[in-house]
Amino acid sequence: MDFVEKNKANEYDYKEVSISPQAKEYVSQELITAYTQIKNHEFTKGCGKEECSWCNFITKNAPLKLTFSEDDE
Repeated sequence: MDFVEKNKANEYDYKEVSISPQAKEYVSQELITAYTQIKNHEFTKGCGKEECSWCNFITKNAPLKLTFSEDDE
């Protein structure tokens, strides 16, 4: 893994990370599941609690759906 920001010595750090076959398979399956859900427009609506950071993010950042009456068209 190469870091994209330089350290205090003005150099890029490099760390080697071992990934087990089980971890690779798990992440691969998660990616497949997420991609399938995105293609199917299956998004989490959240829990609806006022203090929930995810629900607040979705509520404040989701695109608005506009509806028009016949007079507006």
